[in-house]
Amino acid sequence: MIARTRQIAVALLAALSCTFAAAQTESITFNQLHNPEFRGNGGSPAGNVTGEVPSLWRTFAVGESTATSAIVPLAADAIFPGSPPVNAVELTVTNFGPPATSDSGFDTSPNQFTLLPELGYGATVYLRSNNSDMSSQMVLIQLPIFDEVGVFTGNTGSQTVEVTDTWTQYEVPPIATSLMGASAELSFRLTEGASDNSIQIALPEVIGPSLENRVPNPEFSGTGGGIQGNVTGIVPEFWRAFGLDSESASITLQKVPVTANELYPGSPATTAMRITSVNATGAGFDHEITQVPLAPAGRLMVGEVFLRADNADSSDQEVGFAVPIFESNGTFTGTAPGSAFFNATPQWQYFAGIVFSGGADQTANVAFRLTDSGTENSVLIALPTLNGLAREVFANGFEGSDPAP
Repeated sequence: MIARTRQIAVALLAALSCTFAAAQTESITFNQLHNPEFRGNGGSPAGNVTGEVPSLWRTFAVGESTATSAIVPLAADAIFPGSPPVNAVELTVTNFGPPATSDSGFDTSPNQFTLLPELGYGATVYLRSNNSDMSSQMVLIQLPIFDEVGVFTGNTGSQTVEVTDTWTQYEVPPIATSLMGASAELSFRLTEGASDNSIQIALPEVIGPSLENRVPNPEFSGTGGGIQGNVTGIVPEFWRAFGLDSESASITLQKVPVTANELYPGSPATTAMRITSVNATGAGFDHEITQVPLAPAGRLMVGEVFLRADNADSSDQEVGFAVPIFESNGTFTGTAPGSAFFNATPQWQYFAGIVFSGGADQTANVAFRLTDSGTENSVLIALPTLNGLAREVFANGFEGSDPAP
């Protein structure tokens, strides 16, 4: 799969006659989409929509149209020999109502991804018809381009394909723009047919520059992190635990091993942090002492994490996930645009914040605070991620430079 992705990337770049050096084109092999595995169920139903929508995605039905979507787990080898265990999305348009008979579908709006100027981005995806009579289904796949303020430019890459009942990989012609600060999204729209108007979608990819997790030490290794206030337990390197604002505020931390496949099928073995707090409004866990640069300005990124409530009474636990932004001199800007509140259950779940961007020379960190529920207030945190374009992309000459943290 990796080798095929590289072949597609090379072909797309050649088609656009990109002039980047060979050392740069080797980095054009990373999936730009947020949550392409369709994890979680925190997505956005828009209009007359029922069913589950994976986090950072949207199912929509305009006007009198109606649609439903479901998240379908697939076993290893289900899509092609060697395919990973992953989720598919089952999209069904149950009514192509007025005023627009074709404006219902599934997309990444408003969670777009960044486009670097003059660089080609092409999409691939695996689709199969889910019609009960095994008939084919016509699908329009698009990559619309938006300007720096999120307004549709009128330009889009698109491909209409006839999807059979066998998993098949389809491609969308590459898109490119000369605009600074532009972005794009991936969308799927079904054309009305004589059957159920249903498809399954899996492994979407938009090939682009290198991405990196900007959270320092996401595996929580080492010791010697920062401690402020009433803190008990081990604080991992580059992180900080605090129990402040009140004499009764306290936080206890403990490292917990996570086995392979525990977070999701195919997940790596890692370490989670158990956070237990008293008077939770004054206690938290973050890496403010090791903030990371958001440069260059306007590049879109998103925070992600796996959570599991660990209260003794098996109750859920609300967790505040914050991404505060600071000026270069360390002053808090007063904004935390990537933040969200998550309701963790006693089972591991994937959660994603809000797609956001920062300004030139600004920094950020991710922070966790537990909502005081009157019970134990305990949660497990694993694989925190703050994905953004890799710093070496810009250092290699795509656009300026981005200093290391």
